[in-house]
Amino acid sequence: MKKNATTRNAAPTLDEVLKAIAEATNSSEMTAVGELATKLRTDQEKDIARTAYSDKLNAERAAAHAQAAQDDPAGAGSKDGGGGEVAAMTFAQVMDALEKAETPDALDVAAALIRTVQDEGQREELEEFFVAKRHRMESEQ
Repeated sequence: MKKNATTRNAAPTLDEVLKAIAEATNSSEMTAVGELATKLRTDQEKDIARTAYSDKLNAERAAAHAQAAQDDPAGAGSKDGGGGEVAAMTFAQVMDALEKAETPDALDVAAALIRTVQDEGQREELEEFFVAKRHRMESEQ
């Protein structure tokens, strides 16, 4: 019954990915969910997952921004909202995700994290790395 052995490598369902996105609570879980989403079978499913992923990032960022505004009405504090929220990722975390991306879809997921880095100079450096890696991937195909 070797046919069953291949089922362990089966692609995740869209429902599984969407549930994982909804349940993710920190940056490492979001990165793992992004990698899982790249294994979906169809481009349509991947687009749906990308939209849900992006919506989750935006919601977390908005919540963190609102919390920061509440905690520091003068605007002098950080925007991370505490607790390891998705809205505040470090340069190293995002660079690690970009470096580990082995497919264009995985690279796109990692690139979506660039905007969560607070420092503009670091975001620009990450964007440059992303563009260079994207060009390398496209030229290898």
